Amino acid sequence: MTFLTRLNLPENHVEGEIPSSIGKLCYLMHFDISSNNVTGTISEILKGTDCLSRKPLPSLQDLDLSSNNLVGKLPEWLGQPKNLVELHLLYNSRHGPIPASLGLTKILSVLWLGRNELNGTLLESLGQLSKLILLMVLPII
Repeated sequence: MTFLTRLNLPENHVEGEIPSSIGKLCYLMHFDISSNNVTGTISEILKGTDCLSRKPLPSLQDLDLSSNNLVGKLPEWLGQPKNLVELHLLYNSRHGPIPASLGLTKILSVLWLGRNELNGTLLESLGQLSKLILLMVLPII
């Protein structure tokens, strides 16, 4: 299973925390568990340090964890996957600032952070993303 490239489980009845074994899927490109009842944080769980590159989930292109019950700050490693194109984290209970590393991604084109409890200022580096098409950062209602 270490060669799995796509894991899609949206709108199921998935509950609990994301298992740390997901970080061992070095070839994972698409990970979608949106609209479930996933809890906990993603800080260390998805770091992917078992991959040869020692970078978090090096093949990841699309990460959708929206509409769950995830809490905590957005981890800095979110901006490290060099192939990340889409990041969907809306409708959770995330708090804290937007990680500076997100502004360093090269090909990120969709960034959904709305309906969380994020604070701070928008990163100056987000304006340098040449491919960014959609940025959604809405306050929680």
